[in-house]
Amino acid sequence: MKTTTPTIEAARARHHIALFSLCTPAVQAKSSPLNIWRKLRRLESEAHDAATAQCNGAAYRAQPFRPDWLADGSEGTEANPTPWERYSVTVYDRLERIMGKLPEGFRYNQDARGYALKINPDHGTIPDGLETDWGGNGILAAVIE
Repeated sequence: MKTTTPTIEAARARHHIALFSLCTPAVQAKSSPLNIWRKLRRLESEAHDAATAQCNGAAYRAQPFRPDWLADGSEGTEANPTPWERYSVTVYDRLERIMGKLPEGFRYNQDARGYALKINPDHGTIPDGLETDWGGNGILAAVIE
């Protein structure tokens, strides 16, 4: 079992409150900061696994939407997007359902070497307390240990 310190607990609380501030009032009325973070962690885990599989060229079956895709290098069009492009849209859709809106500057980082759900500081405001990576991007579903 992992132990926590008051410093870690305070950092987690600040992060959860910062996330909550990005949600619409309707979402805030129905949920708690911790529950928002938990939903985002599930989406983060799935989106990161998908990005890893895409980078490795492996087939991936995403839950619960189950779009099947194979990273075959084919290029889609606006009328006929690739399965990977369709999956990426579901990440945006699910985030919007969780938070009530997409945070300004949100991007799905499809590089498997970091967190997937981020806010670009050049295109949006990162609230105080939200964890950031070395590049200054806000990390929506950060694990604080």
